[in-house]
Amino acid sequence: MHHSQKRPSSTVKQAVTFLRRWRRIMMILLLTHAGYVFAGQKVLLINSYHPQYRWTAELTQGVSEQLAQSIKVEDLHVEFLDGRRMVGNEAYSNSLAALFQIKYRQYHPDVIITSDDYALDFMLTWGDQLFPEVPVVFAGINVFRPERLTARPRYTGLLEGMEIEGNLDLMMRVRPDTKRIIMLADRTEFGLQMGRHARSVMQQFTREQRYPQVRLELWDDMNFGELKQRLAALPENAAVLMLAIHKDNSGRYFSFTHDLPPLTADSKAPLFGMWGSLMLGTGVVGA
Repeated sequence: MHHSQKRPSSTVKQAVTFLRRWRRIMMILLLTHAGYVFAGQKVLLINSYHPQYRWTAELTQGVSEQLAQSIKVEDLHVEFLDGRRMVGNEAYSNSLAALFQIKYRQYHPDVIITSDDYALDFMLTWGDQLFPEVPVVFAGINVFRPERLTARPRYTGLLEGMEIEGNLDLMMRVRPDTKRIIMLADRTEFGLQMGRHARSVMQQFTREQRYPQVRLELWDDMNFGELKQRLAALPENAAVLMLAIHKDNSGRYFSFTHDLPPLTADSKAPLFGMWGSLMLGTGVVGA
């Protein structure tokens, strides 16, 4: 059973188109939810990741298209923090803060939009110092800790969450004969958070005796070569759920676009993903 695809099928293309439209709709809802009047305002969009990352590119496009109706093009400033490649690098985060302090000393935004967890974490750490009293609208947050927003009434936004339980249920509906499910994460801060949530779901499934015939596992500490070998050794009655991998345990950056196709090509077990169009067309059979 070979799951790689040289060219996306029409079904994949339709799914990607839908998800792109959904992101634009999400941005409209987000900006409406925030309740801000953007006309004549200076807006700073802080993206967690790099501009070649599909999720980031499409979200940036959605923000730009929506705000073009109410602000001048030059009044939207966009930053890319490159958080996937620089995850866990405190010196880098400190340097970013110093750069922002210099860069935005003269240009002062009226509203800040953050996309994904890394950018929100950056603002929660440095925002009061860099942008005092500026309202912040966040989107795409997977790991939400409401206590961090205590005494921060100027923060608002929409959550994405971590629907591990729902994805496992979906996998079992699609493949009811599955005997083993492996969830993939890493040891970065975000990966560890996903891993903790995955273990909680595993314990819940055990208590409830949900799918008692299925063995649930979490793999979160290996290099790319080891992962490729272990996936290739899985039987057809296994399945894999990609939670989050930013880097392997050697520090090698993990690219969905370049690294997923060789992983899925040799695996008899299908690989499912958590993040929609980021993974579709890479050999992942569900997202």
